[in-house]
Amino acid sequence: MEIKASLMTYNTFTFKTEAQMLLFIRMWEDNGTALFDKLKKNDVLSFVLIKYGM
Repeated sequence: MEIKASLMTYNTFTFKTEAQMLLFIRMWEDNGTALFDKLKKNDVLSFVLIKYGM
């Protein structure tokens, strides 16, 4: 059974300091699974966090 997404979105976060970025990453690592579990109940298929060069 093929599932087709009806909406795709992305957000870009910009941090003033590397420390702020690392704090955000840490918060995501600590709470990301619980957040995604809530999102799955609303048919979210995937959630990706990517860090790329500054």
